[in-house]
Amino acid sequence: MGHRRFREVAETDGLPFLQGVFLSCLNKRMEVDDCFEGRKLIKNMFCNRKILLVLDDVSNVSQLENLVGKKGWFGHGSKIIITTRAVIKYAGGLPLALKVLGSFLCGRTISEWNDALAKFKKILQMTF
Repeated sequence: MGHRRFREVAETDGLPFLQGVFLSCLNKRMEVDDCFEGRKLIKNMFCNRKILLVLDDVSNVSQLENLVGKKGWFGHGSKIIITTRAVIKYAGGLPLALKVLGSFLCGRTISEWNDALAKFKKILQMTF
C-alpha cells in the first residue's frame, strides 16, 4: 500500500482489497471477493499467530469489524494500534497523550469510547 493511509485505501479500493493485502502478509497473494469471505479467512489464518498491526487514519467502525474483528481473531499477545482523526485531534497529536488515551480506552465498549471522547472534547474547550 505504500504511504497511503488506511482511510484512503479503504475508500478507494474497498475493504475486500484491504483484507486481501492483509492476508498477503503471509507470503501468499490473496484476492478476496467480499467482506464476509475476508473476515473468515483472516480469523482462520491469523488465530494462532502473534501479530503487530497498525491501522492509521481509520474512519469508520465497519473497517475495524472487517479487518480486526473480535477477540480471538489473532494469537495471544497480538497488538493492534489504531489511529483515528477524533482521537488524534483530542490528543493534539502528542505521542504521550495518544498513549494515555489509548491506555484509557483499551478494552472499553464503543459507547464508552464515545462518552470518553465527549468528555475530552469538553475539557479541551475549557482549556483553550
